[in-house]
Amino acid sequence: AGLLAASCRTLGDWAAGIRPYEFLAQSMVRVEIHLAKTNFTVRAIPNFAFGAAERYCNDTWAAELIAQSRLLTGDEDLNPQAVQLPYPRPSNTSMYEDYFRCPVSFGHDYAAVSEALSTLDMPIIGYDPTTNVRLRAAGTRTEEKEWDILSTIKEAIVADCSTYSNANQITDLIGIGERQLRRHLSARGTSIRAIIDETRHGLAEEYLTHRELN
Repeated sequence: AGLLAASCRTLGDWAAGIRPYEFLAQSMVRVEIHLAKTNFTVRAIPNFAFGAAERYCNDTWAAELIAQSRLLTGDEDLNPQAVQLPYPRPSNTSMYEDYFRCPVSFGHDYAAVSEALSTLDMPIIGYDPTTNVRLRAAGTRTEEKEWDILSTIKEAIVADCSTYSNANQITDLIGIGERQLRRHLSARGTSIRAIIDETRHGLAEEYLTHRELN
């Protein structure tokens, strides 16, 4: 999750990115996300009774969700709008409200955390565009799909045009040898230098256009 977070611009991107991994927990808990006009709610619905561990599991799930949001955005004042937990109201409710810093209710059928919809647009402080490109390239190869190598190289140059300016730097990024890369590009009627020049030219045109408009 940490490496994935480094490749995501916003909290919403990160939430979408971890959705494919939910199957790891689906046998025990069904996670649902419900969107409204101004907020969203994440529900954790157990598929069977946890017994004595139920309270601990629900507390940990809700607390970890908020802790990750605060950690990734660097905002320790990021608080949910409401938290609900599926067990009777305990005597020490102040402990829950001190941590979540929002209304906490008990006795529900499942655990849920509600947050403002704008939370999904909050930037992640460790975002690294290079990591984003590396993960996308590696993920595509792992899934054995058609690898769009041209787009991968262009994304790297756009993310950091000063770093990715020659064949060695680009092959290090995408994890294949220079000769193999040249064969890939030759088969597509292009070259590393042509892609670099084309992408930089496009960036320069975009910059000049925006400057003229402003």
